[in-house]
Amino acid sequence: MNNDNENKKEEKLDLNDCVKDSKDMKNTERRSLGLTIFVYSICVLIALLIAFLIASSNGAFKGVAKRTLYGILSDSFFGPGVLYICVGVLLKISESGFFDSITFILKRAFFSLIPGGRIRLDSNYKEYKKSKEEKRKKARYSSVFIVGLVFIALSVIFLLLYSNTKI
Repeated sequence: MNNDNENKKEEKLDLNDCVKDSKDMKNTERRSLGLTIFVYSICVLIALLIAFLIASSNGAFKGVAKRTLYGILSDSFFGPGVLYICVGVLLKISESGFFDSITFILKRAFFSLIPGGRIRLDSNYKEYKKSKEEKRKKARYSSVFIVGLVFIALSVIFLLLYSNTKI
């Protein structure tokens, strides 16, 4: 009988652990979703600011004709779109370790100018590459790339409106 009580207690503990783990997982998912929304909103706000600056420098807010406004808006959304796509591609390339050799050479050149600076460096490129691969985190570049694609799509929409609007 004593064994039965202990088994029931163990089952209850296991159930409680599962419930606690699922709550922790939900909290982690919420934090991850919140972080993702935050990253996307920062990317969109910066891209909108760039688009606004381009539009205002081209005179979009001075009462221009509808066709001219569509052309200005197309140009305004195209700039940040291309910029964000290029940054996303560079982040993906750097995640693969493509720039490790360049950083190794530049770091060695910089520390060779400082007295005693070479003592702190990795002795060779192979060790440096291995330590970089261990420390490398997966970049979160998808938000930058997706925002760039959305801005390019908006630019194409305004370009279509521009070409279909009569003067």
